[in-house]
Amino acid sequence: MGFRPTLYVASAGLGLRHVESEAPGYAATFTLTHEDAVARTRLDAERWWAERCVDAGATTIAELPSAPTMVVMSAAYSAPLRGDISRLAQSNPNVLVVGGEGEVAGARRLPGNRSLRTELGGTMMSLNQRIAAAWLERLDGRDLLAEDAFPEWYAWEAEVAKPEVWDRRPMSDDSVMTAIRSMRTANPRLSRSEALRTLRSSGFACEQSRFGRLFARAMEVTR
Repeated sequence: MGFRPTLYVASAGLGLRHVESEAPGYAATFTLTHEDAVARTRLDAERWWAERCVDAGATTIAELPSAPTMVVMSAAYSAPLRGDISRLAQSNPNVLVVGGEGEVAGARRLPGNRSLRTELGGTMMSLNQRIAAAWLERLDGRDLLAEDAFPEWYAWEAEVAKPEVWDRRPMSDDSVMTAIRSMRTANPRLSRSEALRTLRSSGFACEQSRFGRLFARAMEVTR
């Protein structure tokens, strides 16, 4: 693709680290509703991120080389990282954000678009990475933020986008809890988010916060 990237990982547990740096096992995420969430509000997530950036071995976004920079992130990581990315964009005019939630001052952005999943394949969790890869492939040797690449992208996006329509079946609270207990019996280490994905992939509907409450109740019953 014409690039020689240096890859960093934004970790809720360890801060910003080079992808080849060694790290201990841990469970941490900025997804506020996840059982391993490091914070329950966006403000607390921002504070947590600021503290992780001064941990031994961590790098701050502001310390990244002044080179074309692509930031690929989920909506959950957008809030804690937004300030750092905006400050980076003030000194580096070549910052492209893929995914996230809302615009970042000073940076260009390709929003996550689930209507591209049929074209790009994979799961929703990997969609932003696939969008980033598709963007790089379509540059065909041009600069990361080549101006003429954006109208080409938007035209391609409009051509291939296919909105996803789900036809999932509703379930009663008792049925959801029975399914949860069955899944946990088969896999005692199954997390809440993994259980919800399994339920939905089986063709059943359950709103995330409702599932979280029922998951907790099911765990209380089985203790």
